[in-house]
Amino acid sequence: MKATLWSLVFALAFPLVLFAVYFVNGSLESFPTSEQHEKARIGAGLNFMFFAALEAIVLFFLLRKKRI
Repeated sequence: MKATLWSLVFALAFPLVLFAVYFVNGSLESFPTSEQHEKARIGAGLNFMFFAALEAIVLFFLLRKKRI
């Protein structure tokens, strides 16, 4: 059972890393404009915050049930 919970935690942590890299690199276009970089950073930042909140909620409930 613990292996399943940890795999869930890591599955939620992967998008955090992905969006953090996307935030640093910006737009993945060949010749992006500054507006495209800004849109990419806003989107990556919002997605990062969403997955960070989701990860925090999962960890809260796991700690509350004492499964970690």
